[in-house]
Amino acid sequence: MMVAIAFLALTRQDPQISGFPKLRLEIPTSGGQREVVLGPQKHGQTQLAYFYEHEVLPSYTTKTDTGGAWVPSVVPGGYVDKSLGYMNYSVRDTDLFSKPCKTLATESVARTEFDVNKMKTKFECSSRMQYWLDDEGNIIRQFFRLQTPASISTGDAVYKKDSIELNVTSRGKTTYREIFPADGLGPLNLQFKPMIVDGKIVMPVKEYQVLNPVTGTFEKYKATVGGHFHSNFMNMWFKGWHVEIESPDKLTQTAFISEEGDLIKVGLPNERQWIISAVPDSRMTPTGQVIRGTGPGGKG
Repeated sequence: MMVAIAFLALTRQDPQISGFPKLRLEIPTSGGQREVVLGPQKHGQTQLAYFYEHEVLPSYTTKTDTGGAWVPSVVPGGYVDKSLGYMNYSVRDTDLFSKPCKTLATESVARTEFDVNKMKTKFECSSRMQYWLDDEGNIIRQFFRLQTPASISTGDAVYKKDSIELNVTSRGKTTYREIFPADGLGPLNLQFKPMIVDGKIVMPVKEYQVLNPVTGTFEKYKATVGGHFHSNFMNMWFKGWHVEIESPDKLTQTAFISEEGDLIKVGLPNERQWIISAVPDSRMTPTGQVIRGTGPGGKG
């Protein structure tokens, strides 16, 4: 299922690959959770890795010793990680239609592995999502491109005063239409209105809409500030807020935003998660030293 800001499902059917049985592919998540919480703020590139992490319980077996007696043997459990993909994500200053603005851009890849004819076969899906926003977080333009082994789909939406001009290309066919949202553009622009400003919660809960740029429909989301977190990632201590974002199909992702304004982790259902994989600019000194932060009990 596609996630553009939250769980934006671009297509409800599974892509069909010629010559293969019907497969359920892993569609990549897009970034933007930080902007849902903090609004559009300039930010250097963030890199996150996509993992499937599950817990393996201890198991018990028996074995024989040299005397032939049976003795119990314990195979310890633990957590097993499997890499599924990656994401690059940034917010930069730019201009569009001869006006200054900010651009939120994210590229991500997700991989799926199947047993096909008794052979391990990997399929890769990639997506690019981009928003152009003014300083207040109002949407000027929205673009999305999804590539699967079966097809390439793009959606390009230009936001006017009361309507949206939408161009969609899918399976080689391009369509154009103008959409007039029944509730106006306010619920769409609310997506990027900050919930936390200068470390203070100004909007603990917000409900907003997201345009599906391929189907042209509007999907409703709900974001809730859940509380604080304090955890170690890449041997660095971070603290900040975790925010739950609920999609129309009632699936919830949890975004962890640090006090410095970095997207640290996005927890997804089914034991999947995106985790920061490169040191953010906020944790680097001018001389290139890593700022580790302080953990519980004052330990770095």
